[in-house]
Amino acid sequence: YGGNTRRKSDWALSACQNRAKSKRVQTHGFSFYDLLIVRQPWDIVRGTVSMTKSVWRTRNERYPKKIWDKYKDLLRQLRRITPKNDLLHNTALDLVRYSMRQVAKLPGCGRHSPQMVAVSCRNLLEINIFTKYAFASQNNVLEFNNDIWVDGKQIFEHLRNWIQYVDPVRKIPELDQTIANFDAELKHRVITRTTPLRIRDLAELTGMLAEFEAMNKVASKLVHATALSVLAYKDTGEQRLVLDYMVSRAIGYCADICRTIQQYVETQ
Repeated sequence: YGGNTRRKSDWALSACQNRAKSKRVQTHGFSFYDLLIVRQPWDIVRGTVSMTKSVWRTRNERYPKKIWDKYKDLLRQLRRITPKNDLLHNTALDLVRYSMRQVAKLPGCGRHSPQMVAVSCRNLLEINIFTKYAFASQNNVLEFNNDIWVDGKQIFEHLRNWIQYVDPVRKIPELDQTIANFDAELKHRVITRTTPLRIRDLAELTGMLAEFEAMNKVASKLVHATALSVLAYKDTGEQRLVLDYMVSRAIGYCADICRTIQQYVETQ
């Protein structure tokens, strides 16, 4: 930007920051205004000639590092406490660790690509849904952990089917034994479900179905090899806006996850 446009952009950013200070709602060290948790992205540039993309991009590259530091602090808190419920505590630790691996794919934390950001955004939304579901009740956290055995069995069954399709005469006794071990564990734990929990159903239970469906449709366009992502994707212009908004929402999902787990930590 140059000249008059730059001054208008600076004025817009200053006005945005002043509104944030006046309406600030702190959530475990984060302000939703600071984190750009905005339902309407155009609100942040109201009164300007054009969208201040450079401002948004700079903030998106700075806040993943801040959220990473928040996760590290949360991980330290979890390791220090003596849990009342080991299953719930271990679930919290695993959710935080997995979330950190997704944050590492965002700009500001390491190398990234549109596909990595889309995968990270989608995964963080799903982790947010899992976290809300698991920490809603003792039964929910048990059901979530039971999925280890249901999901694990399916993975090895599908792998066996795939190998047998490629090489029909091949015998795979180790896979057969692994599947048998899963069957024994399912029986021992009295798990009667044959299919894993559906993320769409959990999104509906946690009140996040609308966002899950909308985000999933956008992210899938970049995660999968579509004509746009293969032939015409450019990290500029309107297409860059897609990436920037995914980053801002990914940070929002992280803030939600931190808030839910922080509430658990404070009860210990």
